[in-house]
Amino acid sequence: MKIYKELQQGSTEWLEIKHAKVGGSRLAKIMTKLDKSVRECSEYYAILAEHMEDFDPFEVNFQSVAMARGNEFEPLARKEYERIYGVTVEQYGWIQSDEIKIAGISPDGHIPPLGKAIEIKCPSDNTHVMYMLNPAAFLEEYCWQMVHNFLVIGVKLVDGISFRPENKIKPMLVIPTTKDTLIQISKKECYPISYLVELATKRLIELEMCIKEDLEMLSKENQF
Repeated sequence: MKIYKELQQGSTEWLEIKHAKVGGSRLAKIMTKLDKSVRECSEYYAILAEHMEDFDPFEVNFQSVAMARGNEFEPLARKEYERIYGVTVEQYGWIQSDEIKIAGISPDGHIPPLGKAIEIKCPSDNTHVMYMLNPAAFLEEYCWQMVHNFLVIGVKLVDGISFRPENKIKPMLVIPTTKDTLIQISKKECYPISYLVELATKRLIELEMCIKEDLEMLSKENQF
């Protein structure tokens, strides 16, 4: 994997390197309709379009209230995690997969000596309480982002973190996961992360193949 250590998350350079790539949030969008071709996912056309156009920073600067909250509190969550566990969390702008060129990740934190990554969320008050009572709900909600850490970085452990500093009972909830951790992906389907990594890998390979085929076809049609 290629690590962009100095790349600042949120910068124009960061947005550009993510252009036409699949990060953790985007992976969730292509892991829908798994019984059908990846072409039937709505996100497929967005990725294909990005392969046809140059990067435009003015089209990707939208920030929701939830995203703004995450940007504000995520650094605090990282520091609190370091304090509690006595570790140093490294943060990189982007990690590019070697095997699957279209895939990469902007990890919330990486602890190389432990082979561990962290995935931080800073939810609303009621959602944080829901995760406190039912940690499995966190894994279900952010299943593919958790999986993407294992897939791209190749870590052994990922700590899912729900951070709500306003909560007086438990401001930080840490949910340890390994490749053996089971995640419910539908009412009837529950699989270990190891299997979901395999599933996501196959889907990304299919995505690369379909994009290549469609780009070649459309390029030939444009020659006439």
